[in-house]
Amino acid sequence: MGLEMPAHMDGQSFLPLAKGQEIPWRDWFLYVYYWEQNYPMTPTHFSLRGEQYKFTTYHGLYDTDELFDIQADPMEQNNLIHDPKFAKIHKEMQTTLYEMMDELGGMNIPMNPPKGNRKVERLCSKGGVDAADFPEAFLVDEILRKELK
Repeated sequence: MGLEMPAHMDGQSFLPLAKGQEIPWRDWFLYVYYWEQNYPMTPTHFSLRGEQYKFTTYHGLYDTDELFDIQADPMEQNNLIHDPKFAKIHKEMQTTLYEMMDELGGMNIPMNPPKGNRKVERLCSKGGVDAADFPEAFLVDEILRKELK
């Protein structure tokens, strides 16, 4: 269409692919989402997707990272992050993710000002404005919880 890529956007035209031309292609797709005040329930998280595996890490949450074999498990139902058989893949993907983030300037997490009216209310078990109790199930991950029993 003759449009110029805005300076704040990353990417390349996929028009050559649509035309059936051979072009060098990347091995990984990096997804980055930074927390926004208007959507406080959606945490900062980073994902790296390859041909077979997808790795996701959450920043600032008491939650476990995720590793899925997207060929064998396309619905992402079996998190392999704690499976020792996948420790090497986990480490490689985590290293690649942070190397790519560093290379692209993504290690500096932006603070975005809120846009529009913020209409998010905390749902509290007590019916007031106090914070809800932290769920006990989130205090330790599933493997540690089993070991503690």
